[in-house]
Amino acid sequence: MKVYLCQKGYRFITDLLQQMLPDDEILECLPDDIAKATDAEVLIPTIIPLSDAELSLPNLKLVQQFGAGLDVVDIKTATASGV
Repeated sequence: MKVYLCQKGYRFITDLLQQMLPDDEILECLPDDIAKATDAEVLIPTIIPLSDAELSLPNLKLVQQFGAGLDVVDIKTATASGV
């Protein structure tokens, strides 16, 4: 599975995810490049909202919000996209 952490500079998180998910590919992308991650199956945004286009990526199965109290995922759009 391809998991994208939608921020650069969180190496400790990507390292931890790779330890916990050794069979998956953990990648980082800048917030401006999320829409280009067409192979993403999981997105982990930090504190940024995802656009409708990002929530409609062709392989996307899950959006896991990083942190608590951050309601930046549009549930209605994600659900309509099959996420």
